[in-house]
Amino acid sequence: MVTWKGVPIVSLQLSTTSKPLHTDLPKRSYFIDGSGIAHCSSYNRNTLHVGLGEKAAPMNLANRKFAIDATDSFGYNAYQTDPLYKHIPLLINAAAEGCVATFSSSHSRGSYAIGAEMDGLWGHYKVGCSFLAL
Repeated sequence: MVTWKGVPIVSLQLSTTSKPLHTDLPKRSYFIDGSGIAHCSSYNRNTLHVGLGEKAAPMNLANRKFAIDATDSFGYNAYQTDPLYKHIPLLINAAAEGCVATFSSSHSRGSYAIGAEMDGLWGHYKVGCSFLAL
């Protein structure tokens, strides 16, 4: 379902489940963030988040921030260094109710905060941001 009153809000749900697999944050789904566009969605701390290409991190990317850039990190640390040169802006969220993937079609630099953001109004949430080339 897509609600379009000002800023679009996307919510994805299987017909066999009672809660959505993906929901954009109300009144904050898309916004200008510095020199780019950010997309915010709800975050369930009890699900598995994988993807983003080659990342120096455990398989579950939850509660972390990542840069998306086509650079190489010489002498990287397998648990602390980011970014690496293989970047794919695809984030998969696997839950017991089902899986949903979000993909950014931008080839510009970007960042992802997967549950690493917290707000008093929205709680924990995910942010994906693509930076525009100036």
